[in-house]
Amino acid sequence: MPEYGLSRIAADTTGAGRARTIREHVTWLRQQNDVDAIAYWNNWAEFELGDPPLEATAWRDLQVGPA
Repeated sequence: MPEYGLSRIAADTTGAGRARTIREHVTWLRQQNDVDAIAYWNNWAEFELGDPPLEATAWRDLQVGPA
């Protein structure tokens, strides 16, 4: 999956909701037999994972192993 990305909604001020959703999506994608890899796409500011760190931490943790 070459272009997975997820923007944060305005109500999610801490990023906890997007972090949780990223974990849920990746867990589901790992269960699909035809998905070999997932690359995060963040070419636009609303997709960036750097601040606050909850979303970036979720993505890094998922690279280490299953959610």
